[in-house]
Amino acid sequence: MIIIRGLPGSGKSTLAEAITDPTPPGTWRVCEADHYFVGPDGRYVFRPEALPDAHAACQAAADAALARGQSVIVANTGSRQWEVAPYRVLGQVHKAKVTVIDLWDAGLTDAELAQRCRHDVPEAAIARMRARWER
Repeated sequence: MIIIRGLPGSGKSTLAEAITDPTPPGTWRVCEADHYFVGPDGRYVFRPEALPDAHAACQAAADAALARGQSVIVANTGSRQWEVAPYRVLGQVHKAKVTVIDLWDAGLTDAELAQRCRHDVPEAAIARMRARWER
Protein backbone atom coordinates (compact mmCIF):
# COMPACT_ATOMS: atom_id res chain seq x y z
CA MET A 1 0.00 0.00 0.00
CA ILE A 2 1.25 3.42 -0.95
CA ILE A 3 -0.25 6.47 0.71
CA ILE A 4 0.35 9.68 -1.24
CA ARG A 5 -0.42 12.84 0.68
CA GLY A 6 -0.04 16.46 -0.32
CA LEU A 7 -1.84 19.71 -0.82
CA PRO A 8 -4.31 20.00 -3.70
CA GLY A 9 -2.39 20.46 -6.94
CA SER A 10 0.80 18.88 -5.59
CA GLY A 11 0.61 15.93 -7.98
CA LYS A 12 -0.94 13.10 -5.95
CA SER A 13 -3.20 11.79 -8.70
CA THR A 14 -0.51 12.29 -11.34
CA LEU A 15 1.98 10.26 -9.29
CA ALA A 16 -0.61 7.51 -8.68
CA GLU A 17 -1.22 7.33 -12.43
CA ALA A 18 2.51 7.17 -13.15
CA ILE A 19 2.96 4.30 -10.68
CA THR A 20 0.04 2.28 -12.02
CA ASP A 21 0.37 3.03 -15.74
CA PRO A 22 2.98 0.40 -16.67
CA THR A 23 1.32 -2.42 -14.69
CA PRO A 24 -1.28 -4.91 -15.92
CA PRO A 25 -4.92 -3.90 -15.29
CA GLY A 26 -6.21 -5.02 -11.90
CA THR A 27 -2.77 -5.01 -10.26
CA TRP A 28 -3.34 -1.74 -8.44
CA ARG A 29 -6.42 -0.04 -7.03
CA VAL A 30 -6.20 3.75 -6.73
CA CYS A 31 -8.44 5.07 -3.97
CA GLU A 32 -9.18 8.77 -3.60
CA ALA A 33 -11.92 10.50 -1.64
CA ASP A 34 -12.38 12.68 -4.74
CA HIS A 35 -13.69 9.65 -6.66
CA TYR A 36 -16.86 9.90 -4.56
CA PHE A 37 -17.69 13.23 -6.18
CA VAL A 38 -17.50 12.01 -9.77
CA GLY A 39 -20.96 11.35 -11.14
CA PRO A 40 -22.04 8.78 -13.73
CA ASP A 41 -21.52 11.44 -16.41
CA GLY A 42 -17.85 11.80 -15.37
CA ARG A 43 -18.30 15.30 -13.97
CA TYR A 44 -16.74 16.24 -10.62
CA VAL A 45 -19.12 18.02 -8.25
CA PHE A 46 -17.71 18.62 -4.76
CA ARG A 47 -20.19 18.69 -1.89
CA PRO A 48 -18.49 19.58 1.42
CA GLU A 49 -21.29 18.04 3.48
CA ALA A 50 -20.52 14.66 1.86
CA LEU A 51 -16.82 14.68 2.75
CA PRO A 52 -17.17 12.21 5.66
CA ASP A 53 -19.01 9.80 3.34
CA ALA A 54 -16.33 10.28 0.68
CA HIS A 55 -13.57 9.32 3.12
CA ALA A 56 -15.58 6.35 4.40
CA ALA A 57 -16.06 5.14 0.81
CA CYS A 58 -12.34 5.60 0.11
CA GLN A 59 -11.39 3.55 3.17
CA ALA A 60 -13.91 0.84 2.27
CA ALA A 61 -12.54 0.64 -1.29
CA ALA A 62 -8.97 0.33 0.02
CA ASP A 63 -10.02 -2.36 2.51
CA ALA A 64 -11.84 -4.37 -0.16
CA ALA A 65 -8.94 -4.13 -2.60
CA LEU A 66 -6.43 -5.26 0.01
CA ALA A 67 -8.74 -8.15 0.93
CA ARG A 68 -8.70 -9.21 -2.76
CA GLY A 69 -4.90 -9.14 -2.72
CA GLN A 70 -4.54 -6.01 -4.84
CA SER A 71 -1.91 -3.39 -4.22
CA VAL A 72 -3.47 -0.06 -3.20
CA ILE A 73 -2.56 3.56 -3.69
CA VAL A 74 -4.42 6.04 -1.51
CA ALA A 75 -4.08 9.58 -2.87
CA ASN A 76 -5.71 12.06 -0.49
CA THR A 77 -4.66 15.37 1.00
CA GLY A 78 -4.10 13.87 4.47
CA SER A 79 -3.12 17.20 5.99
CA ARG A 80 -3.27 15.78 9.51
CA GLN A 81 -1.83 12.50 10.73
CA TRP A 82 -5.19 11.24 12.03
CA GLU A 83 -6.46 11.39 8.43
CA VAL A 84 -3.72 8.99 7.33
CA ALA A 85 -4.01 6.69 10.37
CA PRO A 86 -6.98 4.56 9.17
CA TYR A 87 -5.00 3.54 6.10
CA ARG A 88 -2.00 2.57 8.22
CA VAL A 89 -4.35 0.40 10.28
CA LEU A 90 -5.72 -1.22 7.09
CA GLY A 91 -2.16 -2.01 6.10
CA GLN A 92 -1.57 -3.70 9.44
CA VAL A 93 -4.83 -5.65 9.27
CA HIS A 94 -4.00 -6.95 5.79
CA LYS A 95 -0.30 -7.39 6.56
CA ALA A 96 0.63 -5.03 3.75
CA LYS A 97 3.81 -3.02 3.62
CA VAL A 98 2.80 0.65 3.89
CA THR A 99 4.85 3.41 2.27
CA VAL A 100 3.90 7.06 2.75
CA ILE A 101 4.94 9.57 0.10
CA ASP A 102 4.56 13.15 1.31
CA LEU A 103 4.45 15.54 -1.62
CA TRP A 104 3.59 18.44 0.73
CA ASP A 105 3.38 21.44 -1.63
CA ALA A 106 5.70 20.21 -4.41
CA GLY A 107 7.65 23.45 -3.96
CA LEU A 108 4.74 25.54 -5.19
CA THR A 109 2.90 28.55 -3.81
CA ASP A 110 -0.79 28.38 -2.91
CA ALA A 111 -1.62 30.27 -6.11
CA GLU A 112 0.37 27.81 -8.23
CA LEU A 113 -1.26 24.84 -6.50
CA ALA A 114 -4.73 26.29 -7.08
CA GLN A 115 -3.92 26.77 -10.75
CA ARG A 116 -2.69 23.16 -11.16
CA CYS A 117 -5.43 21.52 -9.10
CA ARG A 118 -7.78 19.27 -11.10
CA HIS A 119 -10.73 20.05 -8.85
CA ASP A 120 -10.65 23.84 -8.71
CA VAL A 121 -9.80 24.07 -5.01
CA PRO A 122 -9.63 27.80 -4.18
CA GLU A 123 -6.33 29.32 -3.16
CA ALA A 124 -7.78 30.33 0.25
CA ALA A 125 -8.74 26.70 0.98
CA ILE A 126 -5.25 25.53 0.06
CA ALA A 127 -3.80 28.16 2.41
CA ARG A 128 -5.98 26.81 5.25
CA MET A 129 -4.78 23.27 4.55
CA ARG A 130 -1.17 24.43 4.49
CA ALA A 131 -1.62 26.14 7.87
CA ARG A 132 -2.87 22.93 9.53
CA TRP A 133 -0.40 20.57 7.84
CA GLU A 134 1.20 17.99 10.13
CA ARG A 135 4.44 16.30 9.15
